[in-house]
Amino acid sequence: MTNRRLTVHTATIHTATVEVKTLRLDAKQVTLAVFRQLQEQSILDRDRDPTRLLGQGWGWVHYCPGPGQCEWIDRGLPPGRHRHLVWQRDEELRRCVSPLPPFSVLTLASGVFSPALIDAVAALDDLPQLFIAV
Repeated sequence: MTNRRLTVHTATIHTATVEVKTLRLDAKQVTLAVFRQLQEQSILDRDRDPTRLLGQGWGWVHYCPGPGQCEWIDRGLPPGRHRHLVWQRDEELRRCVSPLPPFSVLTLASGVFSPALIDAVAALDDLPQLFIAV
């Protein structure tokens, strides 16, 4: 490590471009009130084959409805340690809590979850964050 000091003579500012994905309905950004109206349904087929996805994930939002409305909160996982997904089933959008928390790779190594379930939800961790209006 060098002993360079940050001064007005050594510092520079660079502009970076960031892509922000917003969830839109027609031309308007989806609001929290509209997001809450999406039908809540697990993206996993829990009735027949819990390792099968029922649709295509669109992305996740940084929003948690709180105790009594979120299974991860009710299990003791704090907000910010899990994700709420927007996904498509046929022609309709749905929302659900992520089947596994994003840091699940550590837990998965312990053998708690089946390899088929790991494969089914692995792509969900790579979904983009979607921004909704408040």
